[in-house]
Order: sequence, then C-alpha cells, then structure tokens
Amino acid sequence: MKLSIRYLVYGAVFGLIFPFFSSILLCIQDFGELSISCFISVQSANSLLWVIDTAPFFLGVFAFFVGKKQESINEINEGLHELVAEQTKDLTETNLILKEEIAERIRREQELIDAREAAEEGVRIKDQFLSNMSHEIRTPMNGILGMTNILLNTELSENQSKYLAAIDYSAKNLLVIINDILDLSKINAEKLQLDLTNFKIHDVFKSVEHTLRFKAQEKGIGFDIYMDQNLPITVAGDPVRFGQILLNIIGNAVKFTEKGKVVTNCLLKKEEPSSYQIEVTVEDTGVGISQVDIDKIFESFTQAGNNSAAKFGGTGLGLPISKKLIELHHGDIKVESKIGQGSTFSFTLKLNSPIVEEPKRSEGDLVFMTPENRSKVKILLVEDNQINQMVAQNLLVKYGFQLDIANHGREAIEKVKDKDYDIILMDVQMPEMNGLEATRYIRSNFEEPKCNVKIMAMTASVLKREIDICMEAGMDDYIPKPYQPEELFQKIMRLVS
Repeated sequence: MKLSIRYLVYGAVFGLIFPFFSSILLCIQDFGELSISCFISVQSANSLLWVIDTAPFFLGVFAFFVGKKQESINEINEGLHELVAEQTKDLTETNLILKEEIAERIRREQELIDAREAAEEGVRIKDQFLSNMSHEIRTPMNGILGMTNILLNTELSENQSKYLAAIDYSAKNLLVIINDILDLSKINAEKLQLDLTNFKIHDVFKSVEHTLRFKAQEKGIGFDIYMDQNLPITVAGDPVRFGQILLNIIGNAVKFTEKGKVVTNCLLKKEEPSSYQIEVTVEDTGVGISQVDIDKIFESFTQAGNNSAAKFGGTGLGLPISKKLIELHHGDIKVESKIGQGSTFSFTLKLNSPIVEEPKRSEGDLVFMTPENRSKVKILLVEDNQINQMVAQNLLVKYGFQLDIANHGREAIEKVKDKDYDIILMDVQMPEMNGLEATRYIRSNFEEPKCNVKIMAMTASVLKREIDICMEAGMDDYIPKPYQPEELFQKIMRLVS
C-alpha cells in the first residue's frame, strides 16, 4: 500500500475515534447513561459534533497530502541512496585503480633507481676500465716512443733511420687513436670541459697547415687555406680543441682526396661585444659521400661506404668527436657532397673576446737555464717500469740534471729521508706503495723543506678524474705518458725555477 493511502486511512480512523469518544462523554455527562438513543440525541443536539464528525475527512485528506510529500521525500532519499551507493562504488573502484597506479609508479621508480644505479655503476666501471687501459697502453707506448726517440738521436744507417721513423710514425698514430677513444668517452659522459685561454687563430691554422701540407704534397693534390682579413688576431677559447676540430675535418679532406685540391676558408661570420662567430668551410674534390651515408658519418666508428675503412684507414671517430666539440663551442656542422665530385664541410663555432691575463713568465722562457745551474738540480725519479726508467734517465742525464731512481713509493720515502730533492717525478700506479700514497706521506710526515718538495705526477692516465686525484693528493703538476722530451724539460724548469 502506498504511503499516501496509508496516511489517508490512518487520518480517517483517527478522525472517527475522536468524535465517537466525544459523543460518549457527552452522553454520560448530560444523561448519566450510555445508550444508542442517547448517542443519537447528543449527535443531533450539538452542532459542534457535526463539525467534529467532518474532521476524519479533512484529516484524511491532509494525511493523504502529507503521505504524498513523504513519498516524494522517500523517492528522493532512495535516489540519493542509489547515487551515494553508485558514487561510493565508483570511488572504491577509482581508489583501487589509484592504488594499482601508485604501486605501479613505485615499481617503476624503483626500476628507474635500479637502472640509474646500474648506469652509474656502468659509468664507474667504464671509467675504471678506461683508466686501467689508458695506463696499460700508455706505459708501453711511452717506452716505445721514448726508446725510438733515443735511437733516432744516435748514429744510424739510412735504412735504420727509415725503419725507426716508421715505428715512431705508427706509434704516434696509435696514440692518436687511443686519445680519440678517451675523448669520445669523456664527451659522452659530459665530463669534457673546454679550457679558456688567449690564443691566435692564425697560429692554430698554421700548425694544422704544417701538419697536413706534407701529406697533401705527397699525394700530389692542392692544399690552400684562406683567412678572412676581418678575423680577430687574438681570441679566448680552447686552442687544443679548436686545432683538433680543424685537424680532423681538414685531415679527412686530405685523406679522402686522391686528385684535385683541398681548400679551407675561415671567415668572421658575426661579431658581438664579447664573442666572435667563426665560420670554417673545407672543400675537397675527393671521393664524395652518398646521401644515404651523410647521416651516418657522425656516428661513432662509422665511415661513409663499406670500403672506406679498408681503403683509407681510420677509426671513424674523427667526425663524431669534431661534431661534439663544435656543439660544445655553441656551433653546428653541415655537409654537402656528391659521389665522385667531392664534399664541402662547413661549421660555425663561437670564440670569446680575449681575457685579461696577469703577466706571467712563459714556459718557453724557462728553458734557458744554464748547464751549470741545471747540474745543481736534484731529481728523484720514482718509476717501477725499467724501460720507462731508461727513457727518463737518458733524457734527464742528457739535460745535465742530478738523478736518483726509486722503484716504488716506499723506496722513494727512504731516499727523501736521506737527501733533499728539488723535484720528484712520481709515477702513480706502482707496487709496494703507489705514487698517491707516497705523496701524501711526504706532505704529512716530513718537515720543511722536505715536505714542500715539488712533485710532478708522471701518469699514463689522462682522465680528468685521475688528474684531480693527483692534485688532491698534493702533487704540483702532472705530465701524461707518453710525453715529449721538450714538454718534460719545460715542466721541470717551471717547477724548479
């Protein structure tokens, strides 16, 4: 039964009961008895009871409308209950989805953390591997180049000189490849930083020209470099890396050109208050590059065409390294080429205006120390490799220095106890006690002047992290193996003068 009908019945019944009992009470009050005749008489005589008798009708109608209203309220409540139940269900499902997403996100974050840790560990292992390989390869390379240099300065037959020159050339080429691999590793790890020093653009180009002109003449091709007259004389930047870019790109042009010529133009593209934008264009009439291979030439260990490496040689690292170095100089590189007609490489890079440097004595000036003064310089060479001992000993004795040799760090400490030295040439990786431990011991456990002796690392590693460790241990300078005799001489002069 509907609620409104139920309320109508309840109202009618209640309305009948009220006048019925009222009539009974009036019968008892007026007549002292209760009978049907008395009940009818009371009903007939009292007009108020007629009004009261209609109350069930009005009360029932009122109850009906109240019931209708209650039905509407109940329907609304039922709708609200259903809506709340539906929304609760949706929220529950959403919460479950969110919990699953949160769990998935936590899992992914953990995977990313694991992947990052694995990548960092991989980088650490790679750096350690490169450091070890650098040391293991450079140490015998130092012996090869050093002994070759010693032999070249002795009396030799024509054939012996030719063979030794070939050995020296091959060893230096191998060293270039080693340096390329280390450079690429440092660039990819974003650990390579450009130095900022004043240099002359013309000097860098002149050095590159001297390096490559003989090769071009040997192949019978033209070789020209044109410099814009508006180029600044002096700029600030990294001359070594700038020269490396030029040597790689111009050197490639010479290598892949068998007839015709290689022409290089250097222009001032844009001048700003604190910098210059330089544009270099290298044109050749070489073998050319197909459109398919142009995008690949900047990939590591890749050369255009399948037969290029076999025919022309090389690791395929020159252009990738050059591209990354150009990008470090806030520039870019473009290539246009046709098979059989040659290639044009053009790149831009930014060099800064010259920086104001405090006057300092140049390393070139330090070379001029009289033989008498050089004979007073006491050097301790700490080196475990006997061949490297022979190379260094030959050079240092030839320059007129006093020289003692220690085979490891512990022996070096004993020698420092007994004698004052002007400079210690310290190998880093040695048995018994390495160069870092020996340097720390000397700096910490000896009194002046022994604790202040100049110490130069002779390290086969050229990684910045390894060099920083040497400096942190208390060393004053370093020289990477293999080294040029003139470079070693000048560094010694700079430290002892």
